[in-house]
Parts: sequence; C-alpha cells; structure tokens
Amino acid sequence: MKRILSILALTALSFIGYSQCGISISIAPPTANVGDTINAWGTGNTSNNGYFAWSVTGGTPSTGATFDTLSSFTTQFLAPGTYSICAVWYDSLWACQDSACSWITITSGSTIDSVSASDGEATTRTTRA
Repeated sequence: MKRILSILALTALSFIGYSQCGISISIAPPTANVGDTINAWGTGNTSNNGYFAWSVTGGTPSTGATFDTLSSFTTQFLAPGTYSICAVWYDSLWACQDSACSWITITSGSTIDSVSASDGEATTRTTRA
C-alpha cells in the first residue's frame, strides 16, 4: 500500500510540473492587400479548458478572444505595412500560459482602372496602387 501511495504521489507531482502550453500561431493568408480579411488561429499542446487572447497591431478589431483551438480570430488592416498578430493561451486545466506572435505584410493591392469590351471579350487594365 505504501508503494502505491508513493507512485500516486510521484505521478501527481509530475503532472503539476508538466506544462501542456506550447502554442504557435497560423495566419492565412501570410501576405494580403489592404481590406482583406485575415484569419489567425492558435495551435499547440492545449486543453479544452482555456482561451486565446489576441492582440493585433493596426488591425480592426485589434483585440479579441477565442475559446478553443478550432475558432479563428478575424481582423482587417486599413493601411499597408508589416503588422504583428499575437496570442496568449490561458489554460485553466494545466494552470499555465504561453504566448506567440507572427507577422503579416499588407500591401496596397491592385485596383481596376477600366474595363472595356470588344467583340464580346472583356479586357481589364490593372495597376498597383
């Protein structure tokens, strides 16, 4: 009996010191144009007892939360530049947290100046803004 209690105590102590909270962030698409919708989601060793707190420089919205690893945080950028998208995972089951950041480049995009048609075929001229 003493041996069983010792094994149980060591097992419990090993879980207390074991962190499940290694996360990473994925962004789709990795580069985009002004006004495009950006999806970001976190993955890693997470339980179903936590949430991601998102922070985005220059994005609209600039903060938010997702409560599992299946939901994505959605944002848009209104000006060209390179921006960070960061998340902190708070896990109540494992009593731990981890954070990660990723970067996205937003370009000014393309605009269609004109559309002309002749003989039923459309021709477009696209310029970089």
